[in-house]
Amino acid sequence: LFRSVMHLKTELSEDENFIRNELPEDVQELFDLLIQDYQHRIASLQTQYDHQRFRHSMESLEQVEKLEKARNLTGKSLHLLERTVTDLKKTKATLPALTDIQSQIKDMKAFLAPKEKPSPLFSEAIRIFLESKDTTVKSTVVKSYERTFKRFLEVCGDKPMRDYTGADVGHFKALMEQLPESYGKQRNDTRTVQEFVADAKKRKLARISGKSVKNHFTKLSGLWKHFLLRDL
Repeated sequence: LFRSVMHLKTELSEDENFIRNELPEDVQELFDLLIQDYQHRIASLQTQYDHQRFRHSMESLEQVEKLEKARNLTGKSLHLLERTVTDLKKTKATLPALTDIQSQIKDMKAFLAPKEKPSPLFSEAIRIFLESKDTTVKSTVVKSYERTFKRFLEVCGDKPMRDYTGADVGHFKALMEQLPESYGKQRNDTRTVQEFVADAKKRKLARISGKSVKNHFTKLSGLWKHFLLRDL
């Protein structure tokens, strides 16, 4: 899909006015319609591409949340199994029954045990991630990543990457959705997310668009994907 968009853009890269002026007058109107049609197709393909990127980003976040839920469920199951072992010992249950449950407990503890590879703090992860982008993206794009990560730090604090939960993500999303419509238009504004939201509520300001919130999550998903692939 992305290659299709770029191909169409290349086709239209020549100066349209120069080409148009070389055509007979009775063909120029047809040429204008053709250009408009191509531009519409490009916009449509770009929109589809953006939607696919966002869907993939949200799926990455959902995977993190599912893993956290699995760990929580395993922790509860482990507690119940340990209680069961205690009860079975009291009733002098047969050895195979105890052995089977104890084996399950061992597997669960292994799943819940912290991984040996350390998980970097979010602030350190930002530095590593942005350094990997320096030579591949424009400085303005890097700055936009930095702004998103700064806001996440303000809301959720600086923790190891693995320690963030779905609750953190939900809290961040809820606050970002409450930002005023004017957010980001004054680069020298030093207020925190919480201060922006409090002011927006007090003054009953219009809120930021859903598209802007999605853009922040796309950037966060890129960061998490970078470290998930490296098991950090």
